[in-house]
This record gives sequence, C-alpha cells and structure tokens, in this order.
Amino acid sequence: MSQAELSAKSRIATSKISDYVRGNFMPSAELVVELSDALGVRPQWLVLGRGEKKESGQEISDILSVPVLNIRLAAGAGAWNSETMVRGQMLFDKELLGRLGRTNVEGLFVANCDGDSMEPLMSDGAPVLIDGSDTRIREGIFAFRLGETLRIKRLRPVGWKGIEMISENPIYPPERIEHDDFEHFEIIGKAIWAGTTL
Repeated sequence: MSQAELSAKSRIATSKISDYVRGNFMPSAELVVELSDALGVRPQWLVLGRGEKKESGQEISDILSVPVLNIRLAAGAGAWNSETMVRGQMLFDKELLGRLGRTNVEGLFVANCDGDSMEPLMSDGAPVLIDGSDTRIREGIFAFRLGETLRIKRLRPVGWKGIEMISENPIYPPERIEHDDFEHFEIIGKAIWAGTTL
C-alpha cells in the first residue's frame, strides 16, 4: 500500500503520513487507531509491537515498521539503561529504507538522541535509526557503549592512538577512546537516518 493509497483509505493527509513515516513526529492515539484500521493491523502491535500483527490478510507492501527502544543515546552525558525494552514502533517507507541501503528491517531499531552536541545534524530528542548489524569500526556516526554510558558520535579511528569521538556541534571539542579503554567500549550500530525538528 502506497502512502497515497493509505491517505485515501484513512482520510489522513498524505503530508501527515509522510511526516510520520519520516519520523518527524509521534502520532496521537486517534491517529494510531485510524492508521491501524486502514492498514489492517492491531493498534497494540502498531504502537508497542506486541500481540498479533494483522487483523486481516491485507498486505502492507510499501510501509515497514521498526521497533523504538526505550534508550536515549547521549550526545552529551547519559546512562546505560539496564532494561532495554521496545516501547513502540515507527513506520518507514520502503523507498526511504532502500535509499539508505536496506531492503528489510532486520537489525534496525530506533532510539532517541539526548543532548545538543550532535546539532544541527541531530537535535535533542530526535529519533535516530540505527543499523545494529553494522558494527565494523570505521569513520562514521555510531551508537556505542563506553562504560555504562550509551553515546552517539562521529567516530574516527586514529591508528594506534585509539578512536576520536567527534561532535557535530563545534562548541564541543573532540574526545578520544584510548586503547586501554577498549575493553569498556562496544559498537551498538551505525546511525543511518535521523529525524530532526526544524
């Protein structure tokens, strides 16, 4: 089902559906019910990812759902959540995922950015799409664990000197993960998309 078809069936403006699919806002309860009815899925599954997915045999071909986890990725300071749970689902257009190099949602999850050190690329609270299957260390923006803190930064390997953590916001100086800290360092996944409030 295309966004235009979903709009016609749900009587929700295509622009609003497009904004939601792109992660620009979280839907109200009323909007969730309307989308669920139009898609033929249960509202509980659409929001929480629980229970049976479909109420009918309807195919949902152009829209894919990605779990939203209850973790916040510190662009500044933050703490590791001991219990990571799915708190909802975010819908993505299959065409958008294709442009991101993905043909399915396996290994993908959404978390929220916390802090302003990755602005203007990622604003405080912005949803970030993480590819948990991509953990190879190289230059790029990654979600990672350092000690008990979950962070999101641009990483740049600097050979035997370790890994630089670089903020997008120029008021924050680069930091470095030294080799001695590697045992406390773990790549969670590569950031491939972020929804930022304008």
